[in-house]
Amino acid sequence: MSNQYDFKDKVVLVTGSSSGIGEGIAIHLSSLGANITITGRNSERLKRVGERCRQQQQQQQQQSTNKVLEVIGDVNEKIDAERLINKTIETFGKLDVLVNNAGAYQIGSILDEDDDNYMENYDLIFHTNVRSVIYLTKLAIPFLAKTRGNIVNVSSVASQKPVCK
Repeated sequence: MSNQYDFKDKVVLVTGSSSGIGEGIAIHLSSLGANITITGRNSERLKRVGERCRQQQQQQQQQSTNKVLEVIGDVNEKIDAERLINKTIETFGKLDVLVNNAGAYQIGSILDEDDDNYMENYDLIFHTNVRSVIYLTKLAIPFLAKTRGNIVNVSSVASQKPVCK
């Protein structure tokens, strides 16, 4: 029986992959044969995830030629987003899937008179959850068009179920 989820020779970029859902996505796709670009701001966690991806690749394939590219950066920074796409293309020569997974979340209330950082928190959430997704997608589209690739946007349940303080 063939595996309908064969990612052999596919290149997948997963943002926010140094922990949580992004980590799980990267490790799972590695086990399915994908070449993976992982990214996050924490270099130690990113290295740990990179090792787990490599272990999955080795366990699933006797002679794995798949690679894991670790790119430390912040998707909110224009130069980091551009470097992320450029390094992926330089390393693998193509891009098949972009997984926009990086996200930010802050609990707060507009009614909290003592919260002097309310707008800064809003800006962080908006930039991470919306603006970076749009910008990375714009950067990736020319390469995804060549491979007839896919974009996966991971979002939060917070959009459906607000949290009250």
